[in-house]
Amino acid sequence: MGNLYLYAIIDAARDGAVDAPGVDGARPVQVLSQDGLGCLVSRHEGPALADTSKEVLVRRLLAHQQVVESVMDGRAVLPVKFGTLLAGPEEARCLLSQGRGAFLDALASLGNKVEMELAATWDRDRVLKELGRDGEVARARAAILAQHRGQPLTQQVLLGQFVKSCMDRRRAHYRERVMSALQPMAAAVSHNLLLSDALVINVAFLVERPRLRAFDEALRSVDQLCDSEITFRLIGPLPPYSFATVEVSPLRQPQLEEARRTLDLEGPLTEGQVRRAYRRLAARQQRDLDPPDRHPGQALARLRQAEELLLRWCRARGETSHDSDGLFSISIRGTRREQIEPSRFGQPGPLLPV
Repeated sequence: MGNLYLYAIIDAARDGAVDAPGVDGARPVQVLSQDGLGCLVSRHEGPALADTSKEVLVRRLLAHQQVVESVMDGRAVLPVKFGTLLAGPEEARCLLSQGRGAFLDALASLGNKVEMELAATWDRDRVLKELGRDGEVARARAAILAQHRGQPLTQQVLLGQFVKSCMDRRRAHYRERVMSALQPMAAAVSHNLLLSDALVINVAFLVERPRLRAFDEALRSVDQLCDSEITFRLIGPLPPYSFATVEVSPLRQPQLEEARRTLDLEGPLTEGQVRRAYRRLAARQQRDLDPPDRHPGQALARLRQAEELLLRWCRARGETSHDSDGLFSISIRGTRREQIEPSRFGQPGPLLPV
């Protein structure tokens, strides 16, 4: 089998197959198991994701999400960062072995929880018209015009800043109202970027499945309180993209050897040795003891990259009894939501108007 595309880490007692098309349209998506854990993978023999068009990337992102969501019914799922590739089945099982403790802890903490994504929007033009009729804005406008006579640009900038502050206060009022009602229903919350002025709130909630009905009822109550001034869109249940996404980087021998040469290191390594070597060479570079370098910033960057790679290798060695082949840098962290947002709120799907 060629390269494997990795979607998720799941509980799995044995190998199997999932009836879902992979990012390349490949079927079946397979489960490769190791001691109760499984990698959800499919064959990948096409070009690297970075070499594909934006349209293809969006299509593959949607396929990635659909595969992960197809296995989440009744089980905890650890999504893996979009675009992660492994060399083959043996490397997948090495990953499960090295990351076993961290994966089991994360799956146990997720338990029976799912992600609910909430976006709320308002009609920006209507809000601006309402503010224009507001007495506070009218008084501020009169004061700015009187204080900066003959300075139309200054007047325009100051009035725009005041109106923005009014909109921010109103947005904060709505956000506080929503969060006070919904946050008690959630085990965790991830505040996401507001990608446009039309967004009032953009939040992911980690909710226990038995509390989903209460969460939905609380949102409906908030909608009634807002009296249709803002519009809610709720998407879920979803895997915990915002709360427990796995990031995996295979530590390949050629890159490790190059990093050793860069830091002038040989033999067994410890984190302390790597840090001392970096500090020593960085100090030499800054003192210009080496031959003059027309790009000293690039030289320091190479030293930093070599240090970071070898530190990850040292930590990976402490997580497994495997030899230096087949080691990974593994982290489980929240994902910045702008990576998923455009496909989520720009596509028809299970949008639940409240």
